[in-house]
Amino acid sequence: MDPTDDQWRDIMAVCRNKQLLPWFDNAYQGFVSGDPEVDAFAVRLFVASGFEAIVCCSFAKNFGLYGERCGCLHFVAQSPALLPPIASQLRAISRTIYSTCPAHGARIVATILGDPARKARWERDCRAMAERLNGVRRKLFDELTARNVKGDWKHVIEQRGMFSYTGIDAGTVSRLKNEYHIYMLGNGRISLAGLTSDNVGRFVDALAHILGRN
Repeated sequence: MDPTDDQWRDIMAVCRNKQLLPWFDNAYQGFVSGDPEVDAFAVRLFVASGFEAIVCCSFAKNFGLYGERCGCLHFVAQSPALLPPIASQLRAISRTIYSTCPAHGARIVATILGDPARKARWERDCRAMAERLNGVRRKLFDELTARNVKGDWKHVIEQRGMFSYTGIDAGTVSRLKNEYHIYMLGNGRISLAGLTSDNVGRFVDALAHILGRN
């Protein structure tokens, strides 16, 4: 799901009432709206409202650094006195997991974000990718409705980002794999990056054959 700004404020109110510690997984910053500033809204809303928080940021997707698997783990504390013990615990945890993490990917990100011209180009690239993903999402929806494929597909365009929870059941997923060599997770989740203007029609035709028409 993709909460609106007002829904994020409602979520924040629930977190405050229940005294919850929010933990954000910010894996696609820049790929959702095409603007990294816009995609940071929820995190900044909570922090500006006085919340302590944990924020995970991945650079695997928005920097194309899958093999490096680099990112940042942020802890926002109300008191500076809390930061040394937090850092101590993180060092103990990281020591048992990987000791010293690879530096290559992190240096690439630092080089890009630390230079205004490179950062601006990266932001343009993010916007271009987001526009492509949104275009594929729209084309998928248009093809599904034009072919009258059985089901309600409005959620395809109501969602945002790289992935879509299509609602396709496990049996249909199995038939797509065995009969059409179309592969996705058993829960129907697909990566829109794998769809193009050339193959989305084939995907929809396969669905129409399996699911039938409204």
